[in-house]
Amino acid sequence: MKRHKRDTAALFDAMVMRHRDMLWSLCISYRLAPSWTVEDAFQQVLETLWVSYPGFKGHSSERTWVYRVADRTLQRIARRTSNRQQPLAYDIGTLESEGYAPHAATDIYNIIDSLDEPDRTIVRCVVEGYSCDEIALNTGLTTNAVSMRLSRVRKKIKSIYYGE
Repeated sequence: MKRHKRDTAALFDAMVMRHRDMLWSLCISYRLAPSWTVEDAFQQVLETLWVSYPGFKGHSSERTWVYRVADRTLQRIARRTSNRQQPLAYDIGTLESEGYAPHAATDIYNIIDSLDEPDRTIVRCVVEGYSCDEIALNTGLTTNAVSMRLSRVRKKIKSIYYGE
């Protein structure tokens, strides 16, 4: 049965509201070229989700599908803009109020940005609270491959951060 356009828009809006924080966080984590603000990236992700929404068949969870579409959209933007390192697009004051030193957050984001794909995507998924099974769906890797890469990337991040 075909959905009425108004029903589709309401369902889409509800889906976006359920995943808004995750989408926003993902857009922040990409730190795109100067021509792209976080708001621009968020709008591009929403546009791609809207165009893709009729094709969502429920073969994966809604959350996994939304993340996958958003991540691939941001990867395309990053490739098009050469993804030059940019200042962080988040409020350092917020991090300080949560007990983080501003340089620590900057260091962590720089380390994550230095990782190759799909390691960058795996780390972003972990930060968003995805399980290894969900990350496997997002990346197209097996669950075992995700676990192995995650173990290696944790060691790599620790080594880089502590200079070991």
